Amino acid sequence: MTKKRRYDTTEFGLAHSMTAKITLHQALYK
Repeated sequence: MTKKRRYDTTEFGLAHSMTAKITLHQALYK
């Protein structure tokens, strides 16, 4: 269970990081 939760957290963190980067780029190049 801990492994699954850890994997989910990493997956979510990665997606969130990518989204944040894209948002930052859009804000910079607006």
